[in-house]
Amino acid sequence: MLMGLVWLSVYPSVTLLTYATAGLPAPTWVTTFITTILTVPTITFVVVPFAKKAIARVDPKA
Repeated sequence: MLMGLVWLSVYPSVTLLTYATAGLPAPTWVTTFITTILTVPTITFVVVPFAKKAIARVDPKA
């Protein structure tokens, strides 16, 4: 369940940031770096703890 919730947040985040950085006059590797440097900490420190709390509320045995 956690994997599904994380994926549901990763995909839109990466897509949104990809569109946001598409207009930058930079090579692809730079825009990918910017996208990942923003997405990974957000998922790690915001989404995963929130998802774990949500799962615990729904299934206390998890």
